Amino acid sequence: MSVFLDDVAVKAFESEVHAEFQSMGFKTKDSLRIRRDVTGSQLQFPKAAAGIAQQKAFQADVVPMNVDYAPVTLTLQDWHASDYSDIFAQAEVNFDERIELVKSSAMAIGRRMDQMVIDALDASGTANTIAAGAANYTYAKVREAISLLHQNNAGMNGIYALVSAQGEDALLGESELTSSDFVNTRVIDNGGLDGLKLAGVNWIVLGDMDEGGITKAGNDRDCFMWDKAAMGMGIGIDFRTEVNYAPVKLSYLVSSLFKANAVAIDATGIVKVTIDESV
Repeated sequence: MSVFLDDVAVKAFESEVHAEFQSMGFKTKDSLRIRRDVTGSQLQFPKAAAGIAQQKAFQADVVPMNVDYAPVTLTLQDWHASDYSDIFAQAEVNFDERIELVKSSAMAIGRRMDQMVIDALDASGTANTIAAGAANYTYAKVREAISLLHQNNAGMNGIYALVSAQGEDALLGESELTSSDFVNTRVIDNGGLDGLKLAGVNWIVLGDMDEGGITKAGNDRDCFMWDKAAMGMGIGIDFRTEVNYAPVKLSYLVSSLFKANAVAIDATGIVKVTIDESV
């Protein structure tokens, strides 16, 4: 086999990468504000305090609101997922290992993006918390989390919820979320909550991940619900995958790259919902 990638092969790999990116989706990518093409290693999101409207007498000077801005800074992280495909080993199998490595490396970067968001949620220090209370994820907790967001005038930018597979299983037992008496969406036909908008909430379900996943201590798991404007991500190098021939290794090097990080911009728009997965 040739040790050089021709233009047709390169285009085929690029097509494979983009198809894989779309099919697996970086699950949290739509749930936060994203700034691309960041130059340097840091990015600041401006956090504006609320202004108060005032009255004025005729011909009196206007008194400015003096809105205060507190910048929230994130530091970008460099991540790659790389592996070699030896040309001799490739000749001994009946599949193209490079394509499999393209998929694997893309998925690894996708999980890392989700982990960045989880880490930022954990670090948010939000005061809006719902204790496990010897209960798994219940409809009552969903209502309470939405109420906490609305009390802080949050939620108008779209509400997103991150839940574990065990939490999803508990919610599927709540008739208020699954019965046609309460909702029009057929959750079971969808295969679960993932990707659905239900009870005004966009649901994201994440299973266990080697990267860490949704934080768990004992039986208690810290799930989150947030307003999209409360979370941000800066991207210096957007996700991409490269396939290059490395002569010194007599191998193809498949690498997926991503320079980014996530940060909690406004903790008042974030709710931590702790669930007891043993219940």
